[in-house]
Amino acid sequence: TLLLYQAAEAAQLAIDAADTPAANQTLTDAEDAGQAAIDAANVWLNLTNDFVAAADASVAAAAAAQAAADAAVTEAQDAVNSAVAADEDTTAADAALLAAQTAQILAAQSVAAANAAQADAATELADATATLASATNVDNAIEAATDAEVAADDATALAAAVAAATAQAAANTAA
Repeated sequence: TLLLYQAAEAAQLAIDAADTPAANQTLTDAEDAGQAAIDAANVWLNLTNDFVAAADASVAAAAAAQAAADAAVTEAQDAVNSAVAADEDTTAADAALLAAQTAQILAAQSVAAANAAQADAATELADATATLASATNVDNAIEAATDAEVAADDATALAAAVAAATAQAAANTAA
């Protein structure tokens, strides 16, 4: 009887030894770190989605500026052609054409820059999405590991309780 009690007590001591504040904090810290990784990845993904939306808007604005500059060049060229055909002074029309062509060059540069920013945003979005998936996988693995540790502790506690009850029953029978 004493031997069974001592076995149950030894089992309980083993559980208690593994159930230290440091061990429990490790489990808590691991789960917190997994969730923090997911939270950070979600923030990055949200910011990246904003970046993509801004890049898309920039492409649309640059394309509109390009279309307006192209139309201005067409109109200015028409003004030069009309002045030449009428044998008039083309100074003002030439100046308007030069300004429209300069605007057209700047608009083309804006389109190129906006397209580059859009490509960068798409790459960033792919990275953020992959990071969120990775963080989620890590968090799931941490959760599974901590759940397994808790289940193992529960099983050990149950075995110790059964051993204690058996020892108590044996002690009661012996008494």
